[in-house]
Amino acid sequence: RRPCAGLVRGAPAMGYGALPATVEEEVAEINAYLATKDNVIRCDSTETKGRIAVSSKAFSAGQEIYVEAPLAIVQEDHSNKSFKKTQELVSKHSFDYEVLWYWCALNCLTDEDLDGVDAPADLKRVTKVQQRRLMLLFTPSTTKPSDAILLITQALFKCDKEKSQAIALTLERLLQIWIHNCFEHSEDPPAYSTYFMSCFHSHSCAPNVGWHYSGDNFVLRARQAIQAGEELCITYLPEEGLYESTIERRADLQTTKGFECGCDRCASPWDTSRGFRCECGGVRFLASETSVTSDEKQCSPCNNAACAKNPDRTALQKIMEEEDKLVKMFRKFENNTTDVQTTKAKEVLGNAEKNFPQHWVTERMWNWLQNGCTRHRKYADAIAFANRRANFMEKAYTGLNGAAAWCIEEWASLTVRECGVEPNNTGNKQSFEKVKASDAMTLYDRSLHILINMFGTEHEFYVDVKSKVDQLKEAAKKVGVTL
Repeated sequence: RRPCAGLVRGAPAMGYGALPATVEEEVAEINAYLATKDNVIRCDSTETKGRIAVSSKAFSAGQEIYVEAPLAIVQEDHSNKSFKKTQELVSKHSFDYEVLWYWCALNCLTDEDLDGVDAPADLKRVTKVQQRRLMLLFTPSTTKPSDAILLITQALFKCDKEKSQAIALTLERLLQIWIHNCFEHSEDPPAYSTYFMSCFHSHSCAPNVGWHYSGDNFVLRARQAIQAGEELCITYLPEEGLYESTIERRADLQTTKGFECGCDRCASPWDTSRGFRCECGGVRFLASETSVTSDEKQCSPCNNAACAKNPDRTALQKIMEEEDKLVKMFRKFENNTTDVQTTKAKEVLGNAEKNFPQHWVTERMWNWLQNGCTRHRKYADAIAFANRRANFMEKAYTGLNGAAAWCIEEWASLTVRECGVEPNNTGNKQSFEKVKASDAMTLYDRSLHILINMFGTEHEFYVDVKSKVDQLKEAAKKVGVTL
């Protein structure tokens, strides 16, 4: 899961009723609340990013920083009359957003908002305190309701014109707050959640904190050692997205979140996810900003210290054109079937490995081929591809990453299968002796180390892998082998 939409920083929430009139007053009110939550973080205001979350204490990697209950959780409800009426309006008038966004706003009005209004009884209401905290979250300037909100207000609420306009403006502000601050909560039924403390965390492509759910609660955990006074940044990208190039990450964030990332990793001169083969056989990296259409054609020095060759502009142009073809091919087939992906990866792998040995698309080709080999029980080949993937990940991004943990776990499980132990852990003593002599258990330990630091001991991601390892050890013990 990842943040749903905006979570954009850069402006305070606009004035609403008795809310603070200045950024300073706003931050003071936010920090007054944070002080009641063990004072582990504070809110600061910056010129470039708006309000940010800063650690008040030092934390070690894997340490839990805070647990926060949701401000609100809203899910689609197809048995609810008001939901169905809203859905009909969305479909009929082709509104800008999906029905759940409007439904979130509708279920965050207060008794005071609806005083004297003939309102549907099947709408949930929030307290004044809940709504006040929602209104403190980031939202773009909202001075008038959209046509969509006006239609929804007219359809669901019966009141005089002045009151209707007030409700519509409140709903528009709530709509924008949900769009810019919510998290995906569940897929079936579709549901969004929003929290208070977590909404002040900016994005980084090298995040120092990560988050996960514990029930409905939001848990923030350190992905690395953190000092007091350090900004706490999560990632708005999926874990595997952190291995994509700077160009791809920035494009994703621009499309889904509406901003261009300026984190330290994106601002670094060389992109370690875009390694290409130097003439000498070593590896160079394309510049983070360089694309096939850009004027500046730059690359890093070669990792071969003895290399005296520097690619000229024409050579770099050719390399980037080949890269562009590779990226476009991946995007074309990334949602296709395993068989189709395996076939396509076989077609391009030779050139990909020859020209781009340390490149994020080459890693995706290895992943496709790993899946295909696993499906056909060609475990030795699958192991080789998992090994290459893990090596790429280690070089491209040094931080803790869930995608790396799952890749290493797959590598371990493939090794166990290659030793002759089946997925249900059936195998003879000789098979388990092979497992013991292999690096499978070391690989499982590497995966578990990442998962426990990112998610703790009670999260399903850690529990599932730990359970798999324990069952494997138990099966080995039954035939006299200690793993």
